[in-house]
Amino acid sequence: MTTFKYSFMSRFIYRYSNFVANILLGFHALVSFSALWIDWVNVFPLALNLLIIFLLNRFFIKVYRHFPFQIEIDNEKMICSDFFFKKEKIEIKLIDITRVEGGIFSNRPTQPIYVYDDKLNVKIGMFQHISDFNKIITIILGNIKSELYNNLMEGIKNKQSKYAENKKAPK
Repeated sequence: MTTFKYSFMSRFIYRYSNFVANILLGFHALVSFSALWIDWVNVFPLALNLLIIFLLNRFFIKVYRHFPFQIEIDNEKMICSDFFFKKEKIEIKLIDITRVEGGIFSNRPTQPIYVYDDKLNVKIGMFQHISDFNKIITIILGNIKSELYNNLMEGIKNKQSKYAENKKAPK
């Protein structure tokens, strides 16, 4: 079994930066709220702060719920552990993976990649900052069902050809 982990800095940012951002944005929202009595225009910074706090917390709740900070994988199974709020270990058989999306598979390489197992009703996410990201994707793609693999490769080829067509189009 090969173990993949995030670096200390990546793990720190993905786990704790939400708290710092919430404190700073909350303080700014409080100041904007108190400034409402001075001028009604301060409702815009208040609304913007509350929207950013909502979106930021939605993102981090998804990270806390679906992103393990340690993944052990071999050619048969993947064991995900070190979630932020959970102490459980999730074991996924690679042959049972039903979908892989995000990242290079959705033509957005900076997005995380999600692996789904509908049998266990599990969704696991991985950021590119995990150690040896290409190796873990290679292991997953090499051991999933051939139908899913072919669909993923066909999707990547289609997206690349659309990109090439758009690039050649006159502007």
